[in-house]
Amino acid sequence: MTELGRAEFREWRTDSRQIGAYRWLVASGISSLPRGGVGGTDSVSGSFRGNARVRRGDESWAYIYVALGFALSIEGTIVQMLFFERPWNAVLYLALMVGTVRLFVFSGQFQDWLFGLKERVENMPR
Repeated sequence: MTELGRAEFREWRTDSRQIGAYRWLVASGISSLPRGGVGGTDSVSGSFRGNARVRRGDESWAYIYVALGFALSIEGTIVQMLFFERPWNAVLYLALMVGTVRLFVFSGQFQDWLFGLKERVENMPR
């Protein structure tokens, strides 16, 4: 962002009504902001240019690791119940473990789905 863009953003940000409008836009998923706004947003097309990254907190990562542990233990139990000889069941479990760890730790979409599932289960009527 250029220095002029930063100054325009600081000026835009100070108006409380616009801050409220910005929060509403972010919450509703609309990304059209005034020209020179945050992250290179183009107000004409309403498209967002840039990369947004989610930083998960300690509580979120703890939940992911607990769910990963349950998934790996279930996979290990299923692999042991299959009728494979000694080296092949370890190879199969290793391949499943690598895929599962990659899915749980590096896939943001899967993590979002996992937290959505957690939210639905927590909000179920009891």
